[in-house]
Amino acid sequence: DKGTLSPVFNKDTKLYTVNLTDETDITISATGKNKITGTGTFNLKDGANVFEITTTDSNNKENTYRVVVNKGDIVSSYLAYLKVPGYTLDPEFNKETLEYNMKLDNPVSNLEVIAIPESKSSKVDIKGNNNLVTGNNKITIAVTDSNNETKTYTLNVFVGQTKITSNIHTITDKYITTIKENSDINTVISEMTNPKEYLKIYDLDDKEVTSGTAKTGYKIKLIINGTEYDSKILIIKGDINSDGEVTVADIIKFRLYILETTEFNEYELVSSDVNNDDNSEVSDLILIRKHILGNYNLFAKEGE
Repeated sequence: DKGTLSPVFNKDTKLYTVNLTDETDITISATGKNKITGTGTFNLKDGANVFEITTTDSNNKENTYRVVVNKGDIVSSYLAYLKVPGYTLDPEFNKETLEYNMKLDNPVSNLEVIAIPESKSSKVDIKGNNNLVTGNNKITIAVTDSNNETKTYTLNVFVGQTKITSNIHTITDKYITTIKENSDINTVISEMTNPKEYLKIYDLDDKEVTSGTAKTGYKIKLIINGTEYDSKILIIKGDINSDGEVTVADIIKFRLYILETTEFNEYELVSSDVNNDDNSEVSDLILIRKHILGNYNLFAKEGE
């Protein structure tokens, strides 16, 4: 109801500016066939005031229009508004917080960054939001006021999965519990959905292994650009002695545990619980013996 919208409204233009002098409030109205939210009467502070008006059609598709109402002209190198549409800043935007983190699960080449300065006279320079790579990226937003003072906001953007994932394996908070005996290291890596170049396997001494057989207690780690994001312990059911296969040696070790003459570590407990009842007991030992004799398959999928 005050000032002039610039540019003239067009449904395909999403950002507008209104410059005022000493008004204390403004009423924003909008009409259209879709549901509209964000309109009304609002108080104004000195400098930039940013209002979002959202339209929602019958298919729940949203469009967001932003109106920047500048009240007077202040000297400031702060941002009044910072948003990356479709993503969440951590922490939430506060003009005095200069560093933020973002996580993108799926690869993107370019990010739209909407950065509106608190002063209409300030200049904003955004760098690093194009040609993003998988892994860590840094976007900077430099705000320079009319006195040539600059504040720089930083967005630390991680692109890609930060968890080890697989379409065929059972993965818990700590373990991958469905690795088959005699599985090759590189086969295990290929069975994950993460890019192979970011997955590494480490032995019981935490030394990287690049060939050979996967064994109970080995770890698979997701490492991107030198940063470890996730780690899981490999479990081969029945492979209690960590040699990568289920043999009589595992039965012998299991018997000693049942007779209470030895103890199991955490991954030995998980690998010996072949019937998945959260206990390591005689019933598990019987199934391991049947597997060795060929009368039972510890690694059969449900229904096989």
